[in-house]
Amino acid sequence: MSAVPAPGSRTVRCASFLVALALALVPFRTDLTHTNAPLVLVVVVVAVVALGSRTAGVAAALSAAAWCDFS
Repeated sequence: MSAVPAPGSRTVRCASFLVALALALVPFRTDLTHTNAPLVLVVVVVAVVALGSRTAGVAAALSAAAWCDFS
C-alpha cells in the first residue's frame, strides 16, 4: 500500500521551490531586466496552479509576491 502525502506538503514544496528559484536569480540580478525576474516567478506560479491544488497555488502566488522584490 502506498503512502498518501499530507495535503500541506505540496504547498510547502511549492513555496520552498519559489524561494529557491528567487535565490537562484540573485546572481543574475544585474543581467536581467526588471520585468524578467517576476515573469519567471509568474510562470512558476502558473505551473504550480496547473499541476497542484488551489492551496498550493495561493501559497505559490503569495511566496512569489514576497520574493519578487528580493530577486
